[in-house]
Amino acid sequence: MRHGCFGGDGMKCVFAKGQGNYLIPADLAAEQFIASLKLGSGASLEAKKARNVKFHRKFFSLLQLAFDIWEPTGEKVWKGIPIRKDFERFREDILILSGHYDVSYSLNGDTKLTAKSISFANCDDHEFETVYQGVLDVVWEKILREANFRSKVEVENVVNQLMGYGT
Repeated sequence: MRHGCFGGDGMKCVFAKGQGNYLIPADLAAEQFIASLKLGSGASLEAKKARNVKFHRKFFSLLQLAFDIWEPTGEKVWKGIPIRKDFERFREDILILSGHYDVSYSLNGDTKLTAKSISFANCDDHEFETVYQGVLDVVWEKILREANFRSKVEVENVVNQLMGYGT
């Protein structure tokens, strides 16, 4: 099994500092890598300070809250297959609506919007703060305002509670 941490594809693992000065896995690639190690075996890591892991998790908590509340209008079927909600499509659409995208041509010449990566390697703290605020604006306008939240501040408080940050 090939792991994203050390493969030649440029993927990286993310770890967070835990109690007792230990590094703990902070993303799926890191969890998979650690799980692949035998007890007592070592690993060589190239370390670089990463973006705020808790804020990254908060971002995904905000997206998950909005996704859970969002209900597409009407049941739709495509070629006999029921169309379902998909978190990855939702995440990409929200990033595009927030202005965090690249533009290219499709094979037939149409304009194609693709969400920019928010990976730790591709998005620093400052840019990620801008992305978070843009995403908060979009989910507020498109979903959460209609779901009886009184304000974006209330949304932030709910997300903080979901993350265990308190109010």
